Amino acid sequence: MPSQAQVITYLAPAKVILSGEHAVVFGKPALVTTINRRLAFSAWTSNSRKLNSLGLVLKRIVEKYLGDNKIHFQPLNFDFKIKSQIAIGRGLGSSAALACAAAGSLLELYTNKVWPKTIVNNLAYQIEKHFHTTPSGVDNTVVCFGGLIFYRKEFEFLKSTSFLNFTIRPKISK
Repeated sequence: MPSQAQVITYLAPAKVILSGEHAVVFGKPALVTTINRRLAFSAWTSNSRKLNSLGLVLKRIVEKYLGDNKIHFQPLNFDFKIKSQIAIGRGLGSSAALACAAAGSLLELYTNKVWPKTIVNNLAYQIEKHFHTTPSGVDNTVVCFGGLIFYRKEFEFLKSTSFLNFTIRPKISK
C-alpha cells in the first residue's frame, strides 16, 4: 500500500444462513446472521492505469452508479488490496463481503464522504449481480447491516428485511 496516499479501508463480516439456504433464491424466507470472520478492502488513488478484471468491474459499477444518480465525481485511477479471513466458496458470503467493503471504500474514495449503509448495500447488490447473475440479495444485506435478520425476496421490487434484536448471553457464548 502507498505511504503518502489516503488509504480507505472498509471491513465486512462473513455470514451464515441458519434456515432457507437455497430456497431464498426462489422467494422463500431465510434466517441469516453474521459471524466473526472479516474481509478488509483497502483502496487508494494511484497513478497506475492498470486494474485487474475485478478492479475494472468495480470501477465500472461505481462510476455508473455515481453518473446515473448525477453525483459529481472525478474519474480516478485506484489500486486496492483485499485481506480476508473468509473462506471462498464455502457459503460464508465471501463475495458479498467483498462487494460491501469495496462499495463503501470506493464510494468514499470517489466522493470523499461516508455513504449510508442503504446505498452501500444497493451498490453491493449490483456488484453481486455481476458475480452471481440472480442473487437473492440476502448475502449483501446481512453483510452490510450485520446482526440477525429475517429476509425474503418475492420479486426484484419486493424485498422484506426484518432486523431481529437478539443477543447471546455471555454465559452461553463462552
